Amino acid sequence: MCSSDLTRSRANEGHAMNAKEIMKTVVHTAKPGDSVHDIVILLGQEKISGLPVVDEFGNIVGVITEIDLLRAYKEDRSDQPVDQLMTRDVINVTEDAELNEIVDLFLEKGIRRVFVAKDTELLGVISRRDLVLSSQISKQVTEEIGRASCRERV
Repeated sequence: MCSSDLTRSRANEGHAMNAKEIMKTVVHTAKPGDSVHDIVILLGQEKISGLPVVDEFGNIVGVITEIDLLRAYKEDRSDQPVDQLMTRDVINVTEDAELNEIVDLFLEKGIRRVFVAKDTELLGVISRRDLVLSSQISKQVTEEIGRASCRERV
């Protein structure tokens, strides 16, 4: 039996998923005074490619990524604290940002992660992987596979 109703996604039911539904709320962070050595260890241990840099109040002040670290090594600046190496122009979304908006950010900006924030307070993070594996996208892919399978049988 072939029916797109069997694999209907939440979007087709009138509900667009938002950032709050897929963000990770346990987020590893860096502090402005952290050393490059500490950041490299944390990135390696957690198998991640970047960290938000937060102040003592949990506000996002930057992001430190593998690219920032490579640049620091190349420029012989790896002895400087994170706040001297981090990217200060951080891309955030709100909890109610829809998945399509977040996908657009990933595609347009070429970023690997987006932080979910209320003003500048860090609430969570969404990586490209989180987005790809989200139930919304998975359901849409499943629906497409189901439709393709039905077309092949006809």
